[in-house]
Amino acid sequence: MPAVRASLFTIKPTHGLVESTNIVPITARYDTAGPIGKTTKDIADLMDILVNRDKTHVPEGSYASAMVYDWTDIRVGTLDPETWRLPDAFVKPVPEATKQILDDTRNAYMKIKGLAKSYHDNVPLPPLSAFEYEGKSSAEALMTADLKVNMDNYLGSLKEGKVKSLQELVDWNSAHEDEALTEEYPNQELLIRGLNFDDSAGLREKLATHAEAVAAKIDEIMMAYHIDVVIAPGDCMLSEYAAVGDFNGRPVGLLVAAQRHQDSKLIKVMSVWEATFDSRKAPKDFLKHTTV
Repeated sequence: MPAVRASLFTIKPTHGLVESTNIVPITARYDTAGPIGKTTKDIADLMDILVNRDKTHVPEGSYASAMVYDWTDIRVGTLDPETWRLPDAFVKPVPEATKQILDDTRNAYMKIKGLAKSYHDNVPLPPLSAFEYEGKSSAEALMTADLKVNMDNYLGSLKEGKVKSLQELVDWNSAHEDEALTEEYPNQELLIRGLNFDDSAGLREKLATHAEAVAAKIDEIMMAYHIDVVIAPGDCMLSEYAAVGDFNGRPVGLLVAAQRHQDSKLIKVMSVWEATFDSRKAPKDFLKHTTV
């Protein structure tokens, strides 16, 4: 989402390829750091630096060697932009913007369809609701379930600072409400839920099993349709890759997902996008506030 809004490229590398020490965890189970840049070459060069080559296959020479300038070797599946979009609670709907985003996404799909080695429209990837377990998102629930362990490990590893656990963090915030619990962030309910998570019935393992079973569907779809990547609108929860259109200064993006350890295919799609579509434009609203 940050890359889409800023009209930039990004990549979320395969989990475990990038060292996460000293990064504040959301959930170590899924967290992965990755680069953001103005060009595909930026991304490729940063991947060369960030990725642990002992844990994956890097294209000969560098990730930049995966860059191409046409779609003839790329097999594509796309997701329906009407269905795959952010809930209204995430992004306030503006009818004019929504229409242009849909139009721009469909136009991009049609251009790719005419250029790709093969193309499958509206591949049947289960909707996000499939991740629900007992009425709640299993992926989000796992963040709560893992929060105490993750934060205890992270805070306990810091050389400086007196707060060494999630419990101590909650206590410190409560004792310093004026400083910690501001008008913008007036409570710490998420931290408290993580602190009080009850795993006596083995809920954490049940959540993980369910989430992983649903997530595996993308591999099944790719194999069934013989595709290299799945492409979706930028304003959805598929993954994090951005290319750019524009609506009143708000960039319009696409997301692309590939299978594990196929990060070079994402570099390939980024590069051919640059070769096919108009150059990125810096968001107008960002430029208004830029100072030198």
